[in-house]
Amino acid sequence: MQITINHFGPINELDGQLSSRAQNLIYARNGTGKSFISRAFLYLDFKGQDLEIENAPLDLISDESPIGSFSFGSELVNYGSIKVTKDPRSHEMTLGDKIFHVFCHDFVQNEVHEQDYSLKGVSKKSILIDRENIEINKIRTEIEEKSLSLESIRENLRKALEVEKAMKLRDEIGINPNLNEYKSLKANTIAITDERPRRNKKTLAQISKDLTRLQNLPSDIRPIRIVNTNLHEVIDWADVELLLERETPKSELPLEVINKIEEYPEFYKIGNKIIIETFPANCPFCEQNISQQNVQLILKIYSEYFAGEEEKHRLLLQKRIEQLKNLENDIIQINYQSAKQIAIYSQLKLILPDYRETSLTSVAKEVTTLQNSIQQLVLALSSKKSKLNQSHIVRTSEMERTLDSLINDVTANNVKVTILNEQLQNTDNARRKLQREACRLFAEEWILDNWSTITSGHDLEDDIKALNKRLQQLEEKMPTEDVYEKISKTFKYLLRYFFEDKYVFDEKTSEISLGSTNFRRGLIRSLSDGEKSIIAFCYFIASIHGKVSKSSQYKNVFLVIDDPVNSLSFDYIYDVAQIIKNLTISEEGTISVNPSKISDAKFHRPDMLILTHSSYYYNMLLSNRAVKDESAFLLEATDACHRLHKQSVYIAPFQQQLMLVHKVSIGEKKPDVSVGNSIRSVLEAVGRFCYPKKSLTDFLTIIAGEEGISIKSVMINSLSHGTYFDESPTDDDLLLACKDTINVVDRFAKGQLDLL
Repeated sequence: MQITINHFGPINELDGQLSSRAQNLIYARNGTGKSFISRAFLYLDFKGQDLEIENAPLDLISDESPIGSFSFGSELVNYGSIKVTKDPRSHEMTLGDKIFHVFCHDFVQNEVHEQDYSLKGVSKKSILIDRENIEINKIRTEIEEKSLSLESIRENLRKALEVEKAMKLRDEIGINPNLNEYKSLKANTIAITDERPRRNKKTLAQISKDLTRLQNLPSDIRPIRIVNTNLHEVIDWADVELLLERETPKSELPLEVINKIEEYPEFYKIGNKIIIETFPANCPFCEQNISQQNVQLILKIYSEYFAGEEEKHRLLLQKRIEQLKNLENDIIQINYQSAKQIAIYSQLKLILPDYRETSLTSVAKEVTTLQNSIQQLVLALSSKKSKLNQSHIVRTSEMERTLDSLINDVTANNVKVTILNEQLQNTDNARRKLQREACRLFAEEWILDNWSTITSGHDLEDDIKALNKRLQQLEEKMPTEDVYEKISKTFKYLLRYFFEDKYVFDEKTSEISLGSTNFRRGLIRSLSDGEKSIIAFCYFIASIHGKVSKSSQYKNVFLVIDDPVNSLSFDYIYDVAQIIKNLTISEEGTISVNPSKISDAKFHRPDMLILTHSSYYYNMLLSNRAVKDESAFLLEATDACHRLHKQSVYIAPFQQQLMLVHKVSIGEKKPDVSVGNSIRSVLEAVGRFCYPKKSLTDFLTIIAGEEGISIKSVMINSLSHGTYFDESPTDDDLLLACKDTINVVDRFAKGQLDLL
């Protein structure tokens, strides 16, 4: 049986395997989480009785966690599970065919103490007697046979799945076994589908190749470059159209002057600028005197030409021509970079399966269109320079849209490239995604390969449901027994077992009396704490009858017993151990503690999980064979998680304390509040053995003098006896004390360390 817990009380994580036997025993030190295990079973008990379970999140979840979970069962059968959350407060509980009955502090308080140790709170209901009817027995036999066949199918599927997933996923592909998707591949979850999946085109072999390609990816792979979309020129397209449309009248200056200037425009433009700005006496080029009036008239004509509308218009046209040429150069560069970007992207995307179907948009067509349009527009602007008085209509809207489309396509490509670069720099996500996909594909292929077996299991499930429905119809006509009478009879029987005639239960008043007389001070004030514990335990066993609605359910009862021996002396502890050892239930629901009934075919020992922190009680159960050696376990808390260890030998407090000190000394466990007491107990045990007449203080003095081992005895005494100190010892102080203690044990009782 498997018990799995996450974030219940002090238990952060427990994935423990109990024995396959009906009775199991768990020993745990105080504070380990034992009570939270029994409390989880108690809420499953409440669920089975339709009692209030709203407080489950508050009573179960660890303080530091928002969620918690618990499950109990075998690989194929879930006996019970719990999922709870704090915010929002919610709970989800499922039950199998087991009927949980839990003895713990809450049971004693609610069911016994608050009822004044009487049976007045027993509900009035009946138990269906369903064992004599031939047809019912036949249906039950058929249900049992089909259930066994179904269990066999499930077990075979489970084994086949475990072998195949280990071989195909873990060994061949290298899937991490700790991956949640890998761990969740279980026959009882993936074989429940009623719909046959389709064969996927992708195969595990392809995923294996993809993972290999990722694994071989160079660690220093260079990222794909981003294409620069920042243009050197921002064209005012509307202004270009206006410049072409505008008609500038021809100058009225002499034609020969205009022709001369237009033949060498830059020469005259520069000369005119120098004369206007510097007023020279001589020509800046030929150095002739230009102060004469006739020369000044010619220069004035030149100046009027360059200040006229024609020249201004012509200058604006030239500026737009230069801008368009710059734009063409930018577009050519974008085309070159994009082509290179696309080529590299097409190669690298093959490494990541998620990106193989992606592609970058080619901009070559847009670039060609833009280049042709720009060149035509440049020709139009150049032509306009010589025909300023003629209107030329050109529409640039299509060029503008094409340019915007080009920039948008390049920007979109850059986004894809950025994402691919990020994925290539961190392939862990891609690797995990491939592994998850492999698990999903494996599940689909496994279902297809085992479909006939799976459908056989579904057919058996349908048959069992139909038989159960027929069984229910027949059971409604069967005779019944009174629950109170059965509980009273069993309660009287168990009281006599423990107390003989000292305490007597009166079925009419539902109360316990002192022999033939009533208690003068009242029952609660007259009983010792130990007697109250025994009476509560007797009622717990008797109240098994209250858990079933028909006699055939007795075999489904699962007892969880959490430390029933508080305040009990040796003889009562022994009696409780004998009850647990010899407890049997007959087919019709007779409860017995007679050992001879164990071998009676009509009686069976109920399923049982016993929890205790008493090493004495634990050893008593083992020594009296109440549970088998292979069914005894130790619940141990580590820093990261809890573990269940098989504990076939008796529990010795000294060994447990020495193990704790040893683990702290070697760094396997952090010091906690119990370390100080364990240190002192270990030193006292060794000291008493070596020097029976010496105190612990004397022993520490001896070993410090003769052996040269220094022990921080002040700290040890303060931790053991509660002496007040302003500051608690640090973890380093405790670690040093643990190491010193191990040195002492190594010197005086080395064999004890070997046993660890």
